Amino acid sequence: MVSDNISNEQPEDSNDKPENASDEVLEAKKEEVPPEKLEFKDILDKEIGLIKILDYVNNSVFDLIYQKKLMDKYRTEIIRPLIGEIGQESEYLDGGRLFLQEEYEKLDIEKKCDEMIQSAEELAAENGVRRHVQKSIGIISMVIMAVSMGIFIAVSTWAPDASTYVMIPMFLIICLLPNTLRTLMMKKWQKFKVEHNSEFIEMKKDTIEDIRIFIQDLINDTQDRLISNKISVQGIQFLLYSKDYDNLVFVRQQESKLGESQFLVHFTDPEGIGQGMASTYGKSGIPEDDANDQFIVLKNAEFDDEGLLKEYNQYLLPKEKDPFVEALLGGSKFNDVDNPEYVIANFKENDDIKCNCGEPVKLQDFKSCESILHEHFEYFLIIGEKCTTCRKNPFILFNSPGNKEIPSGLKQLFE
Repeated sequence: MVSDNISNEQPEDSNDKPENASDEVLEAKKEEVPPEKLEFKDILDKEIGLIKILDYVNNSVFDLIYQKKLMDKYRTEIIRPLIGEIGQESEYLDGGRLFLQEEYEKLDIEKKCDEMIQSAEELAAENGVRRHVQKSIGIISMVIMAVSMGIFIAVSTWAPDASTYVMIPMFLIICLLPNTLRTLMMKKWQKFKVEHNSEFIEMKKDTIEDIRIFIQDLINDTQDRLISNKISVQGIQFLLYSKDYDNLVFVRQQESKLGESQFLVHFTDPEGIGQGMASTYGKSGIPEDDANDQFIVLKNAEFDDEGLLKEYNQYLLPKEKDPFVEALLGGSKFNDVDNPEYVIANFKENDDIKCNCGEPVKLQDFKSCESILHEHFEYFLIIGEKCTTCRKNPFILFNSPGNKEIPSGLKQLFE
């Protein structure tokens, strides 16, 4: 355990602290790891967690009323680390998470979730429910406990001979009455939800559909991550309140502690071969050798009136950026460019693009790519021959002249 490694020894002299301790604290804060810098497992955990939260909002929103602290906790611990701050770029977000950030903002998911909960609270208040049922149960239990203990103390003080006769009934009241009231209140609460849930869903069907679309985006991205990393999709199962999603397999139905139906699901395997599946761009005829792949980006690409590339800034992508590009490629459709000379002059003889070692890249294949993660965005991919000097496999990416603008999540790559 972590606590076993913590020393109990105290410094011999607290005055030994450096004079610039405050500066060191400030420096340490600057070097804190951003919350969105996540490992692969953490990304999966937070994506599945967000799927479950939003599914909960869509299908059982009354359970979330009057719980602002809980929703704030979800935002702090799940949403912000997963997709970052809305409208702000982060070097730690790969293509899939950037797409989710854009969709989250475009569909206005945060505002719509807040509106769903607020509307549910208003409907509950109209029907006499002004606090969460669990809080009401807690308050009543505390009142019963306090009153019972007060009576017992009073009897013990002023009529000690009768305290024995009072103790047994007080003990029964403390033990049985809260549970009885809990059962009655939960039944009343369940009745309220059953009577109003269908009406509420119909009233908010457009908002619910937008949230459902984003849930589907999350499901698709999580499935892609599992498959790209050759992890069995059947091995990760979780409970949802709805099974109306694509790329999920229904396993069985079961009841929650409150008697509500839930569905145990896992992700589908589109190839039916589980762990043996190659990534999307591997299946598209693009060779993969992660250790030796070198991604080169032609930033700020400019074209003449005929669509011929004329100016760009070559940028060798650092290795830690590979997952970002791989996620973009993994979420793209590829088409061969029959006449690459129409885009790059003297395609086969071109020696302007340099490898990591400084040698000219020998251009081999040219593909036009359409991102399925971003609406109406295309880019070019050139596959170079393996460098005979450094043995790297060069992949060259640059923006297409047909794009009106580059999606905000990809500007750090192409601009």
